[in-house]
Amino acid sequence: MLFDRFAVVVEAKSTPLSVQASRGDVDRLRADLRRSIEKAGKQTARAVETILGSDIVTFESGSGTEVLTLRRSEIDRIFSIAPSLHEMGGHAVVPLKMRDLGLFTSFDPPWSVFLNDLRLVVDMCQNPAEFLHYMVWRSRLPLGERVIAMDEMDVFGAFLLGEGAIDRLAVEPDLHVNLGSYTTDHDDYYMWRPELGPRPWKPRKFSVPMVERFVRAHATERPAGWLDSCGAALDLTIENLGALEARRKPLLLSIRPEEMRIEVIGTVALAGVGHALQVSDVLDELVASSADAFRLIVLQRVRKKPSIVAAKLLR
Repeated sequence: MLFDRFAVVVEAKSTPLSVQASRGDVDRLRADLRRSIEKAGKQTARAVETILGSDIVTFESGSGTEVLTLRRSEIDRIFSIAPSLHEMGGHAVVPLKMRDLGLFTSFDPPWSVFLNDLRLVVDMCQNPAEFLHYMVWRSRLPLGERVIAMDEMDVFGAFLLGEGAIDRLAVEPDLHVNLGSYTTDHDDYYMWRPELGPRPWKPRKFSVPMVERFVRAHATERPAGWLDSCGAALDLTIENLGALEARRKPLLLSIRPEEMRIEVIGTVALAGVGHALQVSDVLDELVASSADAFRLIVLQRVRKKPSIVAAKLLR
């Protein structure tokens, strides 16, 4: 599939875990995961290699009908998804752990996800940026090594709630994070029955209106680099969002039209830029002055209203 400048390669599998594997037979478990997750990974890796290896690639159906033509120059990034018809006992959530079984030794695993979990993720994402960036965010986690989760929805729940412990992995080499108990709101919404009373709100990305407006506008208009900008905004932790809400007005009120100022609060750098300056002219300087932060959020008054005009991941 092609969306904007992103290609998404999907390879679905229906092989379940055998009874023996579920009971703890490691050899059968290895064989089952090889037939399902690793086989899907090999096929997605082959497709990615084909796309990257040619200027123009045409995919055809079995009958020879042209399905899709991709031009390498028009693709910025390729995502690989391997949905499975069966839940794989938590093994798919920790792909790095599967290397202990001798799998994925020569290529990176795709996002292997139980079909029902994929449906829930798509349903709860409010725009393309959230769905695509979740795959980026998820791929950065050392799942199976320093981050442990038994369920895809716990990983997604941590993403929705801006889990701050994830930032600490970059600065605390001995830290291990267990992602759990993130699905309470999911259960309340999707397992609701009329006799329980009014239906709860559908779970969504926790944010603040200023960030939501920025992400929604960029995901709709899709300027150059829109997914990276949206990703930096979507990465904001609850602590980052609190700092943004507390300082957005005071920061902009304290600067002159030709002035800019940076406040580093925790892992976020908040930059206020006077309305007489062009953000594109000063963005490199702001990035250089925010080296200790994880992400940069640039604020400016737009039609007399504090607004996010740029966002950048720094680390």
